[in-house]
Amino acid sequence: MVYKHIFITGNVKAEKYKTKGTPVIPKPLPVRNRASHSAKLLQQFDAIWAEKAQLQQQRGAEQIAFREGTYISFASAAGHDLITKSLEDLKQGIRLLNVKEIPVGENQKQIRATVYIPNGKEGLFTIYT
Repeated sequence: MVYKHIFITGNVKAEKYKTKGTPVIPKPLPVRNRASHSAKLLQQFDAIWAEKAQLQQQRGAEQIAFREGTYISFASAAGHDLITKSLEDLKQGIRLLNVKEIPVGENQKQIRATVYIPNGKEGLFTIYT
């Protein structure tokens, strides 16, 4: 089947293009010493996994049914953004469950996110790249 091209002449009018809306400027991340902040986060993850192991042992001894996985809440510094996109990995079963803004102080908000991490995937947050 052959298609003919359509050419329209005499109806051309140049118009100026103007974008709609204004760009969203992200809030700056807090200035931190990366090495000490990383060490602090690794220490907090170790404490979470140790507490989880202890709870599983207690629940197993008492024969209490429980969901296979861990729920962790992440919080931003007051007045700063939390990069939530990197908290979820659907291929690994890690799910970002909710994100909410909580007022703290005057005219400042804190972002809190809850993440579900299935058993066996706990180390994915501490892998070095």
